[in-house]
Amino acid sequence: MKKSFIIILLCILMFNNAYAGVEEVKIVVPKTGKNFYTTAVIKENFTVFVPLRDIINGIGNVTIQWEPDEGMITAETREHWCQFWIGSNKATVDGDSVYLDYPPFTCYGRTYVPAKFIGEALGKQIEWNYNTRTITIK
Repeated sequence: MKKSFIIILLCILMFNNAYAGVEEVKIVVPKTGKNFYTTAVIKENFTVFVPLRDIINGIGNVTIQWEPDEGMITAETREHWCQFWIGSNKATVDGDSVYLDYPPFTCYGRTYVPAKFIGEALGKQIEWNYNTRTITIK
């Protein structure tokens, strides 16, 4: 786990000058009883980036499509959808354009996305508890 923190931190430092910390965070889904730990990147304004696969696992019933030529990812549930691009602050949620404070990024084959953005775009409420380093998906 320590090695992955160092690798992720190096990726962030290479691609972004803004402060970021790499930490282990807990993802909790009270409705399903799921809870697990993952590596997260916490930006200076407390934007929490988590691996896309981990947050999708917490949300459940999400279809992901990856367009490698465009660097575009589409995530869909029955009710909502969003598209975003690696390295871009622009995204689309249910057909509306939105702007992200920080763009999604990849590091050693893992895509990191803002937890609040992806959760809320797919119809979930996301709560971040800084003191316990816990993301709750409702």
